[in-house]
Amino acid sequence: MNLLIDDGQPPRDIVEALGPLDDLLATHATVVVVVSSDDFGLGSLVDQVDRAVVLCLSEEAPAMRARLAGTESSQEMVLVGDGQGLVHSGVVRTINPARWAGSVGWLGRHLARTKLGLALGAGGAKGFAHVGVLEVLQEAGYTVDYVAGSSIGAVVGACLALGADADHIGQMMRRAFTPEMVAAMFSLSFAGRSTGVEVMNRTWYELAGDCSFADLEIPLVVMTVDLESRAAAAIMQGSVREALAAATALAGFVPPYQRGNQRLVDGVALVPVPTEAVIDAGADVTISVNLLSHRTLAAWPGEDATASGPQARRHRVLDDMLEVIDLAQQESSARHAAKADIVLEPRFGPGTWRDFQLAERFLAAGRAETQMQLEALYSLARPQFDAWKKEGNVVRRLQYG
Repeated sequence: MNLLIDDGQPPRDIVEALGPLDDLLATHATVVVVVSSDDFGLGSLVDQVDRAVVLCLSEEAPAMRARLAGTESSQEMVLVGDGQGLVHSGVVRTINPARWAGSVGWLGRHLARTKLGLALGAGGAKGFAHVGVLEVLQEAGYTVDYVAGSSIGAVVGACLALGADADHIGQMMRRAFTPEMVAAMFSLSFAGRSTGVEVMNRTWYELAGDCSFADLEIPLVVMTVDLESRAAAAIMQGSVREALAAATALAGFVPPYQRGNQRLVDGVALVPVPTEAVIDAGADVTISVNLLSHRTLAAWPGEDATASGPQARRHRVLDDMLEVIDLAQQESSARHAAKADIVLEPRFGPGTWRDFQLAERFLAAGRAETQMQLEALYSLARPQFDAWKKEGNVVRRLQYG
């Protein structure tokens, strides 16, 4: 429970308030005290708390750091303004005044340590399950604060970070992956490479335009693999469109994306589900979505297993390659996904990475898995305003005068 304190008889200073705070801590798991930076005895209070969050204008930050320099407690600074020219390890977020409304909700989740992070895994057409996940989270009242994605997960994550809601993301995905685009994307040259690179790049431009990571509504991590360093390479700055081109450069199928000295390919090669990336970004509660699970269905719901038998292969070399990727990355995908607090593994019927005609079935599988896990998520982080109303939290303010 969070408690903003307000007593009818305000204490004369912060030192006098410490006694009542001890009483409150005996009966409440969390006590949140809101004070002004002008209050006498501020340093004394900071030394008594487990955590101090400083909300101030960017230009006020140096003075606040100097004032609190002698205190023993560490401070997390949330700045209002552009924050340009200010480098400090204690700054956890810079709030754009034009986006203040959404930032208030974020601040509440930060105080409660319930900032939600989403790690979206690789899986081609199965990535429509990510849309189903987002639909259920949105309907339940949750806000995603951080998102990381590999391959198709990066595409969905970018749409979310650009500010689109679940319904809009579904529409964007359906427009992006038309039958014509999919046919071009999975057409192979005599050398065995995709002939649809230009079509794919045009699609990423239509999704992200000229947006950079600095323009995004929420932090995004696009996971790739650098063939030069032979290691995972997370992209968190620069052009979003270029990041998507790198994230979807499936090794052996699409040429590596050249980014400076890096040769980047699809993150599925090493990090199929980038859970650690979203934890490192700042998420308190994490959800991973593993699309490469061994948990599959012999038939789609409502279908006979015999009717859903092996599908005709449209391109034997490509189908074999995608099947090998699925098998090779099952263990790795499960291992990376398991690092999250909540692991979602949608159960799919027969289908491959390029079966975009099964989009609605993949989406429904994502919805079903998320609905099954909502209770577990609720035990870790309740929807912000819903929880506030249900618990009847006390709202008071601590005043000094």
